[in-house]
Amino acid sequence: MKSPSPGFARAASLLGAVFAVFFAATWNGRYIHDGPMFIRSLEEGHWLHVHAAYLPLAHVLRAVLGWLPGFDAERVLGVLAVLSGVAMVAFSADLCARITGNRVASLAAGALVGLAPVVWLASGMVEIHVFAGAGACAGAWLAYALPGRPAWRCALATTLAMAFHMTAVVMVPFFLVLAFQRDKRDRNARQIALAVSVVGAVVFVLRFLGEALPPKVESLSAALPALFDPMLRLASNPGQLAGRVLEEYGKPWMLLALMPLAGLATDRRELRFLAVACFVVCLGGALGLASYISLLGQYGLVLAPALALGAALALARPATAKLRWVLAGLCVAGQLALAVPEHRRHADDPSRAWAEAVAPHVEEPCIVFCQGLGRMRRFEHATGIRPFNFMPVGDAAGANPGAAVIRAVETAHEQGQRVYLDPEVFDSGRLVPAQAPVVRAIERVLETELVPGAPLYLVRGVRKPDDR
Repeated sequence: MKSPSPGFARAASLLGAVFAVFFAATWNGRYIHDGPMFIRSLEEGHWLHVHAAYLPLAHVLRAVLGWLPGFDAERVLGVLAVLSGVAMVAFSADLCARITGNRVASLAAGALVGLAPVVWLASGMVEIHVFAGAGACAGAWLAYALPGRPAWRCALATTLAMAFHMTAVVMVPFFLVLAFQRDKRDRNARQIALAVSVVGAVVFVLRFLGEALPPKVESLSAALPALFDPMLRLASNPGQLAGRVLEEYGKPWMLLALMPLAGLATDRRELRFLAVACFVVCLGGALGLASYISLLGQYGLVLAPALALGAALALARPATAKLRWVLAGLCVAGQLALAVPEHRRHADDPSRAWAEAVAPHVEEPCIVFCQGLGRMRRFEHATGIRPFNFMPVGDAAGANPGAAVIRAVETAHEQGQRVYLDPEVFDSGRLVPAQAPVVRAIERVLETELVPGAPLYLVRGVRKPDDR
């Protein structure tokens, strides 16, 4: 194992500082997935979550930054997102340097990770996926760089990565390859069997821990059909499969997506098996991501260490230092040029734009139903009015899905309040099949009209049973 030189450590620190400024300066603050839920969990003092390390680290960071003005829960989680993006860059660059011994290729690989559209976007919003990527990169570094036998290095790497995000389980085989890559003396059946057994036990324990922590995840037997069924359907349609791979793997990583393939051409015999492992992990990840729909492929952030190492192996291939510098510079510049329009396409927050558009048209006293926590937070920030989340109201209705909404509307009208509905309430019924009965019932029961000049529904009243 090669330890990076002091000069490389200073260069890597500078690279991390540059990306810290870069991510902070281009912060977009968009709400997706569970971001608003994590903000509320931190505000309400919750510590437990299925991805066990996220909320505890957020609380520690809040304790450190809480005395600064303006550092509320949302901003603290924003700092955590930026730091996670920086950690992905730093751990990737250091790991590549230890394995390849090439400083230029390793720094370029770290920069390619930071400039990948998915990393850039995720480091600018409150969400857990960039934290997952940081855990995977740190886990890969631990599996290779820590002293000790491979079994214990892999166990620690797996524990840390899965504590950051449970999806890091897909990187466990890569951690094993990294651990045995370092020292030939450990490549024997006894050590391999021990490592596989120990890591298998860790995964088994963490899986049941994940099922016990909130929000409880599905059991493995229930989750596997949901994972493989879409993959099997896509496999029968190569054109659709290629399109999904492009959207969830190609566009999120841009040039970096092809680097593991280029890394197969490495001239270092001792690293060829590792190059193949990088390629296989990324190919499997690309096919797996094709069955998911996430904003710019954020579930694939755990693939970052394999992508970075594939890039470093490819960029270290030229025979002279001058050629390596030129190739690295061209790749980094190309990655930035490709990433800018992709980042612009996804960074705009439609929830913020909607809230700012409707704010001047809302008349109090009123109650407002929004679709999802993200829309709720944006509306409250824009108007100072705390809305209700439509989804729990519909779910609470049970067998009569419109009943809870009807009662809330009738009560509000009796108290002289206006009732507004977010248009996303109706759109969500078409996007989420489970909510379709709720939406159909509400559309039949409520008399609504669009507020002039605003994308917002005003509820005029409740139809009588004969008119529904």
